[in-house]
Amino acid sequence: MTEDPQPSINQLNIDLVEKGKEKKISALHFVLLGLPIWIYPGILFALAMGLGSIQNIENDKYLPLLGIIITSFFVTALLYPLVYIFCLISFLIVKNEKKKLLFVKIPYFCIITCVLLFLLWGVSEPFLLK
Repeated sequence: MTEDPQPSINQLNIDLVEKGKEKKISALHFVLLGLPIWIYPGILFALAMGLGSIQNIENDKYLPLLGIIITSFFVTALLYPLVYIFCLISFLIVKNEKKKLLFVKIPYFCIITCVLLFLLWGVSEPFLLK
């Protein structure tokens, strides 16, 4: 006996329901990732002021490694809205489901990188400034 290569109607219905759930979950992720954008004008002002206050890396007070960490944090935080908008537009345009999931993950990577750089800055500054 060979199995029928055609999927059953029930299997097709289950697949459609699962795809619908994936789309809803992906949309929910983009809504949650978009929340920081609402407060971003205040953050942008603070980041621009902080970026302008970074002292010269060759100064005795800041070591080059600390300057790189601080600058990386500011640049990552400033680029988040661009990353989010790019991923949102790409998510809406792309038809391939695997690529759509990739575009959902990229803003998370940006936020995690920003948080890790902030923590690295806070932990390393007392040790590097001795």
